Amino acid sequence: MRSAFYKFDADHNGLVSRSDFQRMLDAFMIIMSPEEFNKLCSKLGMSSKKTKISYQDFLDRFQVYDTPEGHKVSAARLNQSLSEIFVR
Repeated sequence: MRSAFYKFDADHNGLVSRSDFQRMLDAFMIIMSPEEFNKLCSKLGMSSKKTKISYQDFLDRFQVYDTPEGHKVSAARLNQSLSEIFVR
Protein backbone atom coordinates (compact mmCIF):
# COMPACT_ATOMS: atom_id res chain seq x y z
CA MET A 1 0.00 0.00 0.00
CA ARG A 2 2.82 2.37 0.88
CA SER A 3 4.52 1.97 -2.48
CA ALA A 4 1.23 2.61 -4.30
CA PHE A 5 0.63 5.74 -2.23
CA TYR A 6 4.08 7.14 -2.92
CA LYS A 7 3.93 6.16 -6.60
CA PHE A 8 1.06 8.64 -6.96
CA ASP A 9 2.75 11.33 -4.87
CA ALA A 10 3.49 13.48 -7.93
CA ASP A 11 5.84 15.97 -6.25
CA HIS A 12 7.36 13.42 -3.80
CA ASN A 13 6.59 15.47 -0.70
CA GLY A 14 4.79 12.71 1.24
CA LEU A 15 1.37 14.15 0.45
CA VAL A 16 -1.22 13.13 -2.11
CA SER A 17 -3.51 15.70 -3.69
CA ARG A 18 -7.10 15.04 -4.71
CA SER A 19 -6.05 14.60 -8.34
CA ASP A 20 -3.26 12.21 -7.29
CA PHE A 21 -5.77 10.30 -5.16
CA GLN A 22 -8.19 10.08 -8.09
CA ARG A 23 -5.41 8.64 -10.28
CA MET A 24 -4.61 6.11 -7.55
CA LEU A 25 -8.24 4.97 -7.33
CA ASP A 26 -8.45 4.74 -11.13
CA ALA A 27 -5.29 2.61 -11.23
CA PHE A 28 -6.88 0.19 -8.76
CA MET A 29 -10.04 0.13 -10.89
CA ILE A 30 -12.07 1.81 -8.14
CA ILE A 31 -14.54 3.70 -10.26
CA MET A 32 -16.92 6.18 -8.68
CA SER A 33 -19.02 9.11 -9.72
CA PRO A 34 -17.75 12.65 -9.10
CA GLU A 35 -20.27 12.95 -6.26
CA GLU A 36 -19.00 9.75 -4.62
CA PHE A 37 -15.40 10.88 -5.03
CA ASN A 38 -16.20 14.26 -3.45
CA LYS A 39 -17.94 12.52 -0.57
CA LEU A 40 -14.96 10.19 -0.04
CA CYS A 41 -12.53 13.12 -0.14
CA SER A 42 -14.67 15.01 2.35
CA LYS A 43 -14.56 12.04 4.74
CA LEU A 44 -10.79 11.91 4.34
CA GLY A 45 -10.51 15.61 5.16
CA MET A 46 -9.75 16.57 1.56
CA SER A 47 -12.79 18.72 0.88
CA SER A 48 -10.84 21.52 -0.80
CA LYS A 49 -9.24 20.83 -4.17
CA LYS A 50 -5.96 22.15 -2.74
CA THR A 51 -6.03 19.87 0.32
CA LYS A 52 -3.54 17.03 0.49
CA ILE A 53 -3.36 13.97 2.71
CA SER A 54 -0.30 12.26 4.17
CA TYR A 55 0.20 8.51 4.07
CA GLN A 56 -0.20 8.25 7.85
CA ASP A 57 -3.43 10.28 7.84
CA PHE A 58 -4.73 8.03 5.04
CA LEU A 59 -3.96 4.93 7.15
CA ASP A 60 -5.50 6.49 10.26
CA ARG A 61 -8.77 7.34 8.49
CA PHE A 62 -9.31 3.67 7.65
CA GLN A 63 -7.76 2.32 10.86
CA VAL A 64 -5.18 0.37 8.92
CA TYR A 65 -2.66 -1.55 10.96
CA ASP A 66 0.87 -2.64 10.17
CA THR A 67 1.83 -6.33 9.97
CA PRO A 68 5.02 -8.08 8.87
CA GLU A 69 3.33 -8.65 5.49
CA GLY A 70 2.47 -4.98 5.11
CA HIS A 71 -0.43 -2.68 5.95
CA LYS A 72 -3.79 -4.35 6.47
CA VAL A 73 -7.28 -3.06 7.04
CA SER A 74 -9.89 -5.27 8.59
CA ALA A 75 -12.69 -6.16 6.20
CA ALA A 76 -15.23 -5.09 8.82
CA ARG A 77 -13.61 -1.67 9.21
CA LEU A 78 -13.33 -1.15 5.46
CA ASN A 79 -16.98 -2.08 4.96
CA GLN A 80 -18.01 0.20 7.81
CA SER A 81 -15.97 3.10 6.40
CA LEU A 82 -17.36 2.72 2.91
CA SER A 83 -20.89 2.31 4.25
CA GLU A 84 -20.54 5.50 6.27
CA ILE A 85 -19.41 7.32 3.16
CA PHE A 86 -21.85 6.04 0.58
CA VAL A 87 -25.01 5.12 2.46
CA ARG A 88 -25.66 8.60 3.81
